[in-house]
Amino acid sequence: MAVDVHWESIDEAWDADNTEFPVTVLPTGRPAARPEADLLEDFGDAADEVNVEAEERWPDAPPFIEDAADTTAGGSIGLMNAAGIDGEVQACLRELAERLTRRGWAGQIGGASPVHPPDWATSVDAVGRALGLFLRFIPADTNDPEPRREVLSRHDLATLRDLTDRWATRPTTGAYLTRSSFTDIAPGDGLADALVRAVDRHRRAQLQLVHDGHRSTATIDIGYETHAVFALASQTEAWHTRLDTLTRILQDLGPRLEVGLIDTTNPMVVSWTDLRTKDYPGSSGVISIRDIDVAREHTPDAYGLQVLTSTHLAKAHDLSAWTITDLGNERHLVQHPDPAAWFARRDPEPQDLAAARHDFGDIILTPERYTAILDAKRPPTPSGR
Repeated sequence: MAVDVHWESIDEAWDADNTEFPVTVLPTGRPAARPEADLLEDFGDAADEVNVEAEERWPDAPPFIEDAADTTAGGSIGLMNAAGIDGEVQACLRELAERLTRRGWAGQIGGASPVHPPDWATSVDAVGRALGLFLRFIPADTNDPEPRREVLSRHDLATLRDLTDRWATRPTTGAYLTRSSFTDIAPGDGLADALVRAVDRHRRAQLQLVHDGHRSTATIDIGYETHAVFALASQTEAWHTRLDTLTRILQDLGPRLEVGLIDTTNPMVVSWTDLRTKDYPGSSGVISIRDIDVAREHTPDAYGLQVLTSTHLAKAHDLSAWTITDLGNERHLVQHPDPAAWFARRDPEPQDLAAARHDFGDIILTPERYTAILDAKRPPTPSGR
């Protein structure tokens, strides 16, 4: 029982991209002495060992393997960085096969072709800007006095799974599951379970549903601790229809959120990192509500539709022109009186954004407020220095 290398598929993948290419491990046998063995874990450990050895043998330009992930076919995948000459890359793959064999695995290492959604699905020119619902849930109570990271509660993860299940009933011609650096064609059924499993395994995963005829995409991104994004882009579905869909989700989840807002975003890569950066006078762009204490006091900016807490509202200058709906648990849905000004175009007009910022007042996390918060968090300098 052993792991071998399918050199023909390796050569094909390498010919397609001579700088880096995906390599997969498809198991045909598991370690008898370790029935609990995890291929992804063993693959990652073996790859790390091969990388260390390669750096020692070829310090100038060692090939290396990175970004291990599960595949939807039940195997593992990594990215082979093909620095160096042919013999060095081949030596690394042989060593990877040997190390997996020693761990008790049987199967085959092969090259793979990258999988991508159709080009139109990631093009602003083809589908326009997406409407994105950006969520940050109240972290689960882990009973850990010094938690290493915030985590979604099982209840919230189950809710996201159910929402994904409902979204999966949308008409589609293709579904794509992304985790780490890799995208696969998603399984034909059980899309919601596949997404949740991927989140559990990789901390973040994304499911994109596409419809060629409608030129539309529906994307769900879950991960990075307590974050999730739902996004809709379409050439054929009106912006207000998509906004209604996302608003209903925001209303339902509102009481369980630290942050919740809807904004236009890029259909190509949908995640919290795509939350539109606003331009402030003198801003370096480096402001963040990642710190939960900051998020509970401020929002990144004024948005046309978002959930604010009672703490936020107490800082507002004047929201009398906005529609405010109590969602429970000290959360409130705050809506601009003219949704088209925010969601029917790429960005709000400068005068509309300026007026909204004036209305929000001290709720907004400006660079000056962020700097003051960081200064307050720094430990005092010891006297005498």
